[in-house]
Amino acid sequence: MKMSIIDWLSEHRIFGFRSKTPWKMMVATIGYLLLLLFAFSGLEAFALVVIAAFAIAVYTDFLSIRSRMLEISIIQKIPGFRSGNKNKMTIAIVGYGFILLVIVQIAPIVAYIFILLLMLCLGVLVTEEYGSRKRESMNKKLRSGKYICSFVDKYGANPTDEAYLELMESLKGDGIRLPMRPVYLKVIQEQERRAIQKIQEQNIISEQKRRAFERRQKAKGLIKYKGKWGTPEQVREWKEIEIGLANNFVNLTSSQFERFTARLFQKMGYTAQITPGTGDFGADIIAKKKDETVLIEVKKYSEGNNVAPRDVQRTLGALWKHKADKAVFITTSDFTIRAREIEKEAPIELWNKRILHEMIKEYFMK
Repeated sequence: MKMSIIDWLSEHRIFGFRSKTPWKMMVATIGYLLLLLFAFSGLEAFALVVIAAFAIAVYTDFLSIRSRMLEISIIQKIPGFRSGNKNKMTIAIVGYGFILLVIVQIAPIVAYIFILLLMLCLGVLVTEEYGSRKRESMNKKLRSGKYICSFVDKYGANPTDEAYLELMESLKGDGIRLPMRPVYLKVIQEQERRAIQKIQEQNIISEQKRRAFERRQKAKGLIKYKGKWGTPEQVREWKEIEIGLANNFVNLTSSQFERFTARLFQKMGYTAQITPGTGDFGADIIAKKKDETVLIEVKKYSEGNNVAPRDVQRTLGALWKHKADKAVFITTSDFTIRAREIEKEAPIELWNKRILHEMIKEYFMK
C-alpha cells in the first residue's frame, strides 16, 4: 500500500510528526529547514536544498503538492505552471531556483525572506493535505455508519456470522478496511441506540395517550385522586373513608356506622336493609343476593373492648327469625378466643377491625 511522507514520518516517530497534528507538523517543517540553514556553510547551499526538495515534491506530487498548486489561480498564471505538466513545472521551479540563487548573491536578506515564505507555503500545503486526509477518513467513517445502519435494518438484533462476513466484504469494497471487533462493537452500539430510541418513542406515545385520557376524564367532570378518577362526590367519599380508616371510624355514631356497613354490602352486590332499632334480635342489617340471605350484626367498639361469646350466640339465635342462611358479625375491635371457637362450628363469619378495613378498601377505594 502506498505510504505518504506524513505517514512515513509518523511511523518512524520523527519529532513533530508523531501525532499528525497540523500546526505541530508545520512548525516542525519550518524548524527542520531552519536547522538545514545553519548546517550548511552558506545561504546558497540552503537555497539549493529547498529548491531541490520542492522540485522533487512537485515532480512526484508528494502530499498532492502539484495538484494543490494547480488549484490556486495565481499559480496557474505563472509561466511554466499554466499547463499543469509535471516536467514543465519541475523545470520552472529549477529555473526560478537559479534566479533565487542570483538574488542570494545580490540581496541575501530578500532571498532569506523569500525562502521563509516558501517554507510557510510548504507548511500550509502539509496542513491542507492532512486536513484532506482527515476529511476523507471522516467520510469513510460516515459511509461505514451507513453500512452499519443498513446492516441492522436488514438483520435486526441477531445477525449471523455469515452476515458479519458479508458486511466486512461490503466495507472493503468501498475502501473501508476495519478489523472485525470494531465493526462488531459498532453494530452493538447501533442496536442499543435503536432500542433506547424505541423505548423513548414508546414513552412519548404513552405520555401522549395519558394526557389525552386525562383531558377526556376532565371533560366528563371527573377528578383524579391518588391514581383514581371519580366524581367530586366520590372523591369526597374516598377522603372521608380514608379518615375513617385512619381513626377507626371514631367520628361515626353507631347508626351512621350501620348505614355505612349496609352500603359496603351493597357494593358487594347485595341488597341491604337496616332493621328497626329496637327488638332486632341481634340483627342490624339483612342483606340478600339471589337466593342467599345474610344476617349482619354491627358493633362499633373501641379497640381493646373485644366481642364476647354471648353476643355471637345472640346473633346466631336470630338466624331462625329472619330465615337467614348465615350471619356476619362485624366489629371495629376484635373477638375473644372463645368467640372465635364458635365461628368454627356455626354458620357465622367474624369480621374484626383488620378484615373490615380490608373489605372497605376492596370495595370502596378501588
